[in-house]
Amino acid sequence: MLCRAAFLIGLICCFGQSAWADGIDAGAPEGAEITAEVEREADTYRVPVSPFGGEAVPLVALKGLSRWTAMKVGGVRTEDVINGYRARLAEQGFEVVLDCAGRDCGGFDFRFGTDLIPPPAMQLDVADFAQLSLKRADPPGVISVLASDVRGVVFIQTVTIVPTDGDVSLTRRAPQAELPIVSNEPPPESADPPAAADAPAVTDTPYDRLVVDGHLAITGVSFATGGAQIAGASKPALDQVAKMLEDHPDLRVAIVGHSDNQGGLNANIALSQRRAEAVMRALINRGIAAGRLEAMGIVYLSPLRANTTTEGRAVNRRVELVVR
Repeated sequence: MLCRAAFLIGLICCFGQSAWADGIDAGAPEGAEITAEVEREADTYRVPVSPFGGEAVPLVALKGLSRWTAMKVGGVRTEDVINGYRARLAEQGFEVVLDCAGRDCGGFDFRFGTDLIPPPAMQLDVADFAQLSLKRADPPGVISVLASDVRGVVFIQTVTIVPTDGDVSLTRRAPQAELPIVSNEPPPESADPPAAADAPAVTDTPYDRLVVDGHLAITGVSFATGGAQIAGASKPALDQVAKMLEDHPDLRVAIVGHSDNQGGLNANIALSQRRAEAVMRALINRGIAAGRLEAMGIVYLSPLRANTTTEGRAVNRRVELVVR
């Protein structure tokens, strides 16, 4: 049975019985159309707790019961939606952890560093989006709200998670790494002291790094100069990516092409898109279902290094996997 309660920009639709009956459910603005919804008894969600920090979005991985909801609503602004959720959840005892918008969040880097329900259910325009992360100790729960105006329609994603261990301190940062899938270099010897016995284990497989960071550069894939033809030497890297996707059939990824800032914008947009599509075709040819993949070229809009040096431009020319 659905119930309704007052909300700043209209009404919120409350969910019925279960763990969400304690007021932990985020709800939806009046008139919102639900485009996707899933509830998982055992899930891991990486909660954004700070804006993009220069290398990665600071995230905290929580495990527990989760509800992911995507929706869209017209006739409101992104700011209206966020203000409404902030006011409503404050009445329920939630404390704001992160409240940012657009460039203050980190723009492109924030979007590609966080977990999103894939389009068309959830869409995001980096020119108009806002993130709200909140926590409550009793009863414990964490809520993330992401809203974005896309061509006059506000898309909203809410993720509600009740941690299995009840810990909502949001101090357990998810490990960040930018490690290649394929590397001919032996791992460097570490001079760091052994980790404490009670320290959480840091996983080190490509899949773990992809899930933890939300994105992973495919090292070992190269193209013909100025073109989108994949070089033959790229086969081992593509085989390894395909194997990872085969081993994890629930994983859906965007293949994102990046370029440096040399040449015209339109030419680079087309080139980065074609290269991303070439990698997608190569994975489809290796047996990966097309529905699990999408290709996008974002040119030089998400650099890892400054494009003012030869070394920086070389680093920025890359193809990444991004968790959808």
